[in-house]
Amino acid sequence: MTFSLSQIVEYQAQYGPLFTKLSIIPAFIAMLLVIPCKVGSLPFDIAEAEIEICEGPLVEYSGAPLAIFKLNHAIKMLVMTSLFVTLFLSGSGTGILAVDAIIQFVLMFIVMFFSITLLKAITARLRVEQTLKFYWTYPTALAILSLILVYFGL
Repeated sequence: MTFSLSQIVEYQAQYGPLFTKLSIIPAFIAMLLVIPCKVGSLPFDIAEAEIEICEGPLVEYSGAPLAIFKLNHAIKMLVMTSLFVTLFLSGSGTGILAVDAIIQFVLMFIVMFFSITLLKAITARLRVEQTLKFYWTYPTALAILSLILVYFGL
């Protein structure tokens, strides 16, 4: 067991992507569910509450400070989707750095579309207690299930 991304990618190159393993599928789904909340996009944008308090904490900012907040949001999306692709979908590299980078970005945009953009388009914003109930039930249960399956080697 390792937390090194390079060793995880090497393992996937040798044995195939992790999302094809039965014990990792619940973790795969759990991380897909966690990405929108970590990024802070709809329906999990509780901190901003645009509708009720007129852009939330960003109401006092404009120009460069506002751009930094927006850039921070975009970087979080990029990092979370890149981490997801690296953890679950990598390993089938071509050996050519430029082609591998293009494949990584295409996979990142596909993950971003399904986990952030599509979810944002089809759901309404959740209240705090709804979000807490959701995350303490489904993704937590899936992550624990995956941990148990990996522990028993299934």
